[in-house]
Amino acid sequence: MRRIGVLIFCAILVVSIPGLLLAFNKTVKVGIYQNKPKVFVDSAGTPQGFFIDILNHIAAKEGWQLDYVAAAWEKNLAKLENAEIDLLLDIAESEGRAELFDFNKEIIFSNWAIVYVQKDSKIQSILDLKGKKIAAMKGDISYEDFSRSMENLGIYATFEEVEQFSDVFELIAQEKVDAGIVSRLYGLQHEAKYKVARSTIICCPRNLYFAVPKNKNQDLIKKIDQHLFQLKRDDQSIYYMSLIKWIEGFSPYKFPTWLVWLLILTGGTLAVFAAGIVVLKMRVNMRTTELSKRNEELINEIADRKRAEEEKETLQVQLIQAQKMEAIGTLAGGIAHDFSNCLQAISSYVELTKFEKARDSQVLNYLSKILNIINNANNLTKQLLTVSRKIKSKLKPTNLNDQILQVQTLLERTIPKMIKVELDLEKDLKIIHADSGQIEQVFLNLALNASHAMPDGGKITIKTRNFVLDEDVHTTHWGTDRGGYVSLKISDTGHGIEKDVQHRMFEPFFTTKAPGQGTGLGLAMVYGIVKNHHGHIECNSEPGGGTHFNIYFPVSKSENMLKDEIATKKEKIATGNETILLIEDDESILDAVKRMLQHFGYTVTTATNGEKAIEIYLADQERIDLVILALNMPGMGGRKCLARLLEIKPELKTIVTSGYTSATNFKTVYDGGNAVFVKKPYQIEDLLRIIREVLDSPT
Repeated sequence: MRRIGVLIFCAILVVSIPGLLLAFNKTVKVGIYQNKPKVFVDSAGTPQGFFIDILNHIAAKEGWQLDYVAAAWEKNLAKLENAEIDLLLDIAESEGRAELFDFNKEIIFSNWAIVYVQKDSKIQSILDLKGKKIAAMKGDISYEDFSRSMENLGIYATFEEVEQFSDVFELIAQEKVDAGIVSRLYGLQHEAKYKVARSTIICCPRNLYFAVPKNKNQDLIKKIDQHLFQLKRDDQSIYYMSLIKWIEGFSPYKFPTWLVWLLILTGGTLAVFAAGIVVLKMRVNMRTTELSKRNEELINEIADRKRAEEEKETLQVQLIQAQKMEAIGTLAGGIAHDFSNCLQAISSYVELTKFEKARDSQVLNYLSKILNIINNANNLTKQLLTVSRKIKSKLKPTNLNDQILQVQTLLERTIPKMIKVELDLEKDLKIIHADSGQIEQVFLNLALNASHAMPDGGKITIKTRNFVLDEDVHTTHWGTDRGGYVSLKISDTGHGIEKDVQHRMFEPFFTTKAPGQGTGLGLAMVYGIVKNHHGHIECNSEPGGGTHFNIYFPVSKSENMLKDEIATKKEKIATGNETILLIEDDESILDAVKRMLQHFGYTVTTATNGEKAIEIYLADQERIDLVILALNMPGMGGRKCLARLLEIKPELKTIVTSGYTSATNFKTVYDGGNAVFVKKPYQIEDLLRIIREVLDSPT
């Protein structure tokens, strides 16, 4: 029995030993790339750098076999995501990356990015990057953070992606880009090799870690954290030795090798004592030079940080101002919604009276005038919604003279009475393709700015002309095509604009007014609207000589569309005998629309909220042919109510109404089924026509 037990033990030992050896000699595939001094492959093909020293030390302790795989940074990220490598070093953590990878807990190092520019470049702040071409390494987290920050601030630039940081420096030196985003450590070590300059723009501080594929190789990062915890607490460990070697001991200027050898040969001819003195002096001088250079770099770096903090404070002020404008827009949208509901109720009752009671022609005339007033009020709500960005701008053929005449009355009521408004309008002005609401904003912003420049009174002149862009005009500067244009000139007799600020007048948030008297967005909005209409804007101003804005809009290629819109014929009122479920929380609208639909032959069932509507539909769905529901209701709301109704009967025909949004913004809802959107306030005749179209359409 004893002999049998020994044999069994030996068999178990023979089976276990290969597994233990395999675990001890685990092969780890490690992704590396060129980012000296943190990680790089030297000219002999050997991996080097701060992260390499630490990982080699840990691997030796754990018995890992490291297989370094060199690739571009973006390819390394893809390999790690697909588990083609086991470990990636020198990687910053972010929310997006945390969904793809797992990171060790101990921070390895902290770094940030520097924006480099061409020699003699005037780029010194993030605002100077507007419209510029910027190089960045693919997959670089600093590139992602920086581009997102610029977008949030409304600063748009073109980015060219490259494989390595060295490619960024190459493009800047060759003047193929205006600027580039480079890691601080890489930049400090390599900037002297290229014809580049450091700007004062620094950004995107990040902590650096090791990472493994999501939910894999957890043992690797646990072991790495255990070793890092001990290494960082021993000031004589490989962690601090490597940090001094690669990071703190770095200097972009090295003592020339040939001079060292010359000194050695010269010292060999002298006495040992004299040679020792010379060598000692040389070493002291070299170290002093290095320390002086490092001190200068630290001073510059502190200055860069200080400038960055000042710029950050400026941007925060601008962000707060923009948030205020957004809050005003949201408030305007809410007011427009409630106002639309009021207009809908008034309009419905007026039309109901018109159809049921009015027989006298004078009464009908009064009712028609009331409806016209309601339409004008509806246009006001559309302007409020445009300010709040709740509806999408729509370009259509527009006569600029008509827009000026419409806004003239509003201007005369808004600006001080001692300011006179004169019009000089071309008789046969050509048609342009424009958004009427945005064009009115251009008039109002420029006219209000002009009135502020004339506190003691003066004159505003608005002039339109047909204009042809020919060889005599600098088309390259305009960035537009030759051809027909409509010119708009708005002039004032105010105090004018100083020359030294004219080049900044269209910048967002720039204003010469006192705090509280302007947002700095008026002229920026005008500039953006003109450019969105493929136009051009110029400003001529002299101190004491007034200001003249010249705007050029391209002539529309579809002028006949305006005539087609005007010539639209009035259709016969549509009637029916189907059953309609009307869902509306506003009882005045509910009552008026119900009466109107019944007047034209329909059977109407009503509900004031989504829960009641679903209850009614479940009980009587076979008899209900159409559902009309308001989008904004208490309780479950219109969106959820529509989704539940379409779940019960996917082919259900539905009309959705709202005074707060538009068909474009509601696309995600009405794409889900046979739902049609109708904007409040609507005319009953339009609603009846749409009801008939929906009911008669195939399921």
